[in-house]
Amino acid sequence: MSHEVGFGWYSDHMGGMWTQEQRKRQASFERRRYPTDLTDAQWAAITELVPDARPGGRPRQTSSHELTNAILYMLRGGQAWRLLPHDFPPWQTVYYYLRRWQAEGVWERIHHAALLTDRERAGRGASPRGAIIDSLNRPGITGGQFARVTPP
Repeated sequence: MSHEVGFGWYSDHMGGMWTQEQRKRQASFERRRYPTDLTDAQWAAITELVPDARPGGRPRQTSSHELTNAILYMLRGGQAWRLLPHDFPPWQTVYYYLRRWQAEGVWERIHHAALLTDRERAGRGASPRGAIIDSLNRPGITGGQFARVTPP
C-alpha cells in the first residue's frame, strides 16, 4: 500500500491525518455537560465582563463561553492541565486564557459581579455598611504585644 506521506502502521490503520470533513463532523458533535459548566443565565450575567479576542493576529477558534467552562472545570477539579477532557479546547489554550484573564483582572470583576448579585438576591444591600475588625486575632500579635518573628 503506497501513501504520499507515510506514517507506517498509523497511516495504514488509522487513515492518516484528519481531513476537513472529519473535523467538521467532530465539531458537529454536542459536547457532554459537566457540573461546572455555566448555565445560559449565568453566562449572560458575565458575558460583558469577558473580553473579546484581541484584534489582529490569528482569530480565536474557540468561544469565550467554552474557555470559561474549561477553566472552571480545571479549577474545580484540581487535576493536571494535560488531563483536561478532549471535548474542551486544547489545554494550552485554556491555560493561556486563564493566565491572561488573571493578569487583566477579569476574574476579580466576575467575582465582584457575582458577589453583588448574591447579596441582592439575599435581600442585603449591594455593599456592606460596616465591618468589625478584631486586632487581637492577627497573626504575630498576642495580647497587644508584638511577637518576635525569627526567620526559618
